[in-house]
Amino acid sequence: MTNTNGKQFHLLQIFRVYKNFKSITITNCDLPKDENFRLRLIKTICTYQKNSLEVLNLQFLKLGVAESLAIFELLKNNTKLKYLNLYGNKFGVEGAKNIAAGLALNCTLEYLNLGLNRIRNKGAA
Repeated sequence: MTNTNGKQFHLLQIFRVYKNFKSITITNCDLPKDENFRLRLIKTICTYQKNSLEVLNLQFLKLGVAESLAIFELLKNNTKLKYLNLYGNKFGVEGAKNIAAGLALNCTLEYLNLGLNRIRNKGAA
């Protein structure tokens, strides 16, 4: 992935136009920091793929509280998601609370990995 706006736009467009992905994996890559691309990418995936997505693997992307709100919406609205791997991000306590609120509304998820996310005991309670 490069930092050129054109390629970023094309990636976002793919997830907006093709709304039937069952599995998305984006891991351990250096997402561009300009114009909140990381947040826009996660919001786009969670919004446009909410009716088909079964597997979402987003490891080591430096996702934080803002992105956890989009994941909350996905968990709340998706009825097919079974596998969610968020290992190695930066959600912290507040992000964990947002994800937990989404989990309370989701009855299809079978696997969740939140390891290495700075959640600590307070966020796990």
